[in-house]
Amino acid sequence: KKIENKESIKIKLCPTATKQEAQDWPIESDLDTAAALHTLALERAQSVKQYMKEKGVNTKRLFVCAPKIEDSGAGQVKVSL
Repeated sequence: KKIENKESIKIKLCPTATKQEAQDWPIESDLDTAAALHTLALERAQSVKQYMKEKGVNTKRLFVCAPKIEDSGAGQVKVSL
């Protein structure tokens, strides 16, 4: 069965952004950078949520975790069942 047909399964979307991504942004304070990265991570999760909705997954099954800001690496959305 496809995931969109398994109504009992809940799906967590846990977004991250990295400080490395903000290096070239014209932001003056660390607080503003953290807020911008938080927003970026949430936007990533919303994009994945929208994609899954378009593929037939009921959005009541999708849960977005609190965004994390990491020091390095690539920002992403980790999906877990």
